[in-house]
Order: sequence, then structure tokens, then C-alpha cells
Amino acid sequence: MPPLDEIQSFSTSIAECAMPTVGVYMKAQGARAREILRAPPVEHQYGPTERHKLDIFYPEVLKDGEKAPVMIFIYGGGFVRGEKRFGPGFIHGNVGRYFADRGFVTVIPDYRLVGTHEGAHFPSGGEDISLVLEFISKSIDKSADLDRVFLLGNSAGGIHLSTFLFHEDPSILPLTSLPIKVRGAVLLSVPFDFKECEPYRETINEQYYGSPKGHGKTPRELRIAKGGDDPTPLLIVTAERDADNEILSANRRFLALYSSSGPLSGNAKPSEISIKRHNHISPPIALGLGGEEDEWGDVVVQWMLEKC
Repeated sequence: MPPLDEIQSFSTSIAECAMPTVGVYMKAQGARAREILRAPPVEHQYGPTERHKLDIFYPEVLKDGEKAPVMIFIYGGGFVRGEKRFGPGFIHGNVGRYFADRGFVTVIPDYRLVGTHEGAHFPSGGEDISLVLEFISKSIDKSADLDRVFLLGNSAGGIHLSTFLFHEDPSILPLTSLPIKVRGAVLLSVPFDFKECEPYRETINEQYYGSPKGHGKTPRELRIAKGGDDPTPLLIVTAERDADNEILSANRRFLALYSSSGPLSGNAKPSEISIKRHNHISPPIALGLGGEEDEWGDVVVQWMLEKC
């Protein structure tokens, strides 16, 4: 049975669908591990701690002197888990290979996790992304076009990306201070607030934000506080089988900021797409399997290329 068919029977609850979905895609991607890792990524240290490491996947075919756009993927994991090389490297490695095969220099960083790494509390996620961008602006291979940089944040990774984009703090370098041009940011299945989050998440939020609901620090609240135009074009992506209470309702509230009666009325509303049949966990770990599994990625690639 194709993985996307298999997960249709799973709960939409993030906690309940997470491990079964990972299991399905570990098997599917494991069968193509050699293809995914045929050109191993290059690892670099981008910050001061052991956790500050990133992988870079390069397109395999570039003409002499040709430059490729850059795509930085920040995975999710509820603030407490996640690895750039999960499942002996083929989970998240599949993301790197997928975008590299479509012409993007693809960067996948690890970042500090709550309960595991010192200093992993708000706004550490945004700080780590700032460090990634500072690193690539100085040290990435010359084949990377720093005038065409894109960011893709999934779930908790999208929260950290939102913190980087929307939170004005001395510890986070503003985009205007970096010698790069971020052409767009993709926010995939991001909980823009925690108004309807599950009780277990409040405990984690307390550790990261200092309050159960992240009061004053959620992406939605940071965007309101920032005001003005978005710092870069946004593409908001949700999955059809995302949890309504934690993800879909929060996305509706975020997009309502741009409505005629919202605090950001008059600003250009972000682009948005919904991914058919996927759940909260499946989109990134499905990439590279082809067909329906990849459709959302193909749309994102096209959106990015249009911004180049």
C-alpha cells in the first residue's frame, strides 16, 4: 500500500499520528536510502555548541561558474526532538536530496532543543537561524547564490523561523544586516499560537517560553507587534489532515490578521496552499517518493523559482 494511502486511517492528532507516520515513511525512504545518500551532504559547524551543525546538499550538475539558489530547511519536533540525519540519514536527507535535485543548494541545520541543550529557551530558535544565515553569508561554497535565498520551516521549525522573521531582538541579526537576499519564506504546518493546544504541550511551552501559552511570544503575537509589511514574501502551507485545534485553527487566526478588519489590513496577504491527504508529520518525510507524495514540494519549488 502506498504510504499516503496507509496514513489515511491514522488520527489527525499530532501526538497519536506521529510515530505511526514516521514508521510508514522510514520503511518507504529506507528502501531508497542509497539513492538519497548517493552524494553525501557536507557537514559544517555554524555556531559555538555541539548542536550548531548543519548539512549542505549541493546540486550534482552545475556548469562552471553557475550559481544555484539556496534553500534552508528547518525541521520540526515540538521543541524537544529532531535531527538533521534521522533514520541513518535518509529522513531529512530525503529533503536535502529532493531540493538539490531541483537545483537548490539545500541547507539543513540542527538547533538547540528544550530539555537537552543549554540555552534552549525563547528566542533561541530564532537566534540559531540567525547564526545559520550568518555562516552561509561568509562560508558557503561559491556555487551558492546568496542573492536567492529561501527558508522553509516546518511545525516547531516554522515557529523558530517566524521568531527570526518577526521578533526584533538584539540577539537576532536583522535581514538588512546580512549580505544575502531572502526571496521568500515557507511556513509549513506552523502552530502560530497555542490558544487550543493540547495540555502536554503547555508543559514544554513553559520550558521554552516561560508560560504555558507562550504569552506575547507566539508567531501570531510577534507578527502583530512587528506591524508593517512582511519582511519577505510568505507562503503558508497546511496539510488537509493537520490537527484542527493545534494547527488549522491557528493558521486561520494568523491569516485573519491580514483581513479588512485585522491589525495588518492593507498589507499583502501571504500566499497559501493546502496539501491534500497529508497529515502533520508526513509532508517533509514523504519528499522524493514521487506522485502525490511530492506534489506539495513541486508547488513550493515553483513558488520559489517565481521569486528568483
